[in-house]
Amino acid sequence: MNTERFKGFADLYDSVRPQTPQKVVEIVSHLLGSEALGSVVDLGSGTGLSTRIWTGKAEKVVGIEPTTDMLDQARLANPDIRFLNANSYDTTLETNSVQVVVCSQSFHWMEPTAALKEIGRILKSGGVFATSDCQWPVCWDWRSEAAYRQLMEKAHRVRSEVSPPMQYPKERHLGNMRASEVFSYCGTVLFDNVEDCDDARFVGIALSQGHIQDILKTGSETLNREIEELKRTASSSSKRSMRVSYVLNYGIRTER
Repeated sequence: MNTERFKGFADLYDSVRPQTPQKVVEIVSHLLGSEALGSVVDLGSGTGLSTRIWTGKAEKVVGIEPTTDMLDQARLANPDIRFLNANSYDTTLETNSVQVVVCSQSFHWMEPTAALKEIGRILKSGGVFATSDCQWPVCWDWRSEAAYRQLMEKAHRVRSEVSPPMQYPKERHLGNMRASEVFSYCGTVLFDNVEDCDDARFVGIALSQGHIQDILKTGSETLNREIEELKRTASSSSKRSMRVSYVLNYGIRTER
C-alpha cells in the first residue's frame, strides 16, 4: 500500500521537496568520530534528494527504493549513484556490510520491528542508523502556513473516512529504536536549514504530500476550495526563503 501511494508524482516531489541538508552528514560523521565514511545506505531514498548529499563524502553510496516511479527519477537525476529496487525488510545487502543507514522522511512508512531487524542485520558493529524528518508545514509565511494546515486537515479527514494509510508516527521513532535492542545508545539532534522558496514552491510542497495525492489521483474535487485558498494566500506573499526544522534520531549499533 505504501509503495503504491508514491506513484505518479515523482517529478513534482523532486522539484519542490526540501533538500536534505549537509548537516545530516556532519552529524553522522560526528557520531562516528570520523569524516572518512565507508558505506552509506539511504533507505527509502525516493527520488534521490536525500541520497546525493553523501556523494563525495562516502566511499560507497546506495539508495534503496521500492516505488518504481521514484526509482526511475532517482536514476535519471543521479546517474553516478547506485539505486536498488528493494525495501526496508529485504535490502538484498550483505550482513554486517554497512557503516551508515539513513532514512530521510521515510521511516514512518516502514513497519518498525521488521525494518529495524533488517537494519541491524546489515549494519556493522558501531555503525550508525539515523532517521531525519522535517516538520510540516515549513516556516515561510504564517498566513500561507495556516491555509496549508486547513488543506492537510481536510485531506486527513477524507482519507481516514475512505482508507487510512499505514503510517507509523514519527514521534515514536526513538522509542521504537530503543525497544529494538539493536543499538547500544539512541539519541536525538534538532537543527534547521534555510532554502529558497516562493509561492509556487510552497504550494507545490503541499501538493506533493501523500494524503493530497491520494485524493487528487482519484479525480475527486473535494479539496479544490482549500487548494485555491492556499494558492491565493501564497501568491500575496513576497517571501523568498523558507526555514525547515528537522528532528534527527540516531542509534549506535551494538558491538557484536
